[in-house]
Amino acid sequence: MILKVGLDIDGTITEDPGFFAQFSRIVKANDGKVFIVSSRTDNEFVLKETKKELKQIGIHFDEIYLLPDFEYAKTNCMHLELDWYQKYIFQKINFCKEKNIQIFFEDEDKVIGLFRRYAPEIIVIKIGGR
Repeated sequence: MILKVGLDIDGTITEDPGFFAQFSRIVKANDGKVFIVSSRTDNEFVLKETKKELKQIGIHFDEIYLLPDFEYAKTNCMHLELDWYQKYIFQKINFCKEKNIQIFFEDEDKVIGLFRRYAPEIIVIKIGGR
């Protein structure tokens, strides 16, 4: 089985860039996959700057997923019980489930709560103090 790991950026990778650079190298060296999953805006400029930042830190990854805007989330989240922000960040859970990510590193409690509620099969490791 191929290990598939998801990493948030802000508050997670940025909390300890050295650790995550080494961790991503180890995962990749063992034929695993690293997915960057961030609430940063999905547009060409942000993607370019994010790739540049990750390269400077030394993060090795297979794919970056930046969240589409709220309008996309509003129409594509089937969980009507969620508020607007939960629907927006739920896109992280959807992506991780689609990619069969087994472990996800995250700093935000609201995101972690959604993982635990809607994707309990994914191990979520809390980073930082948010």
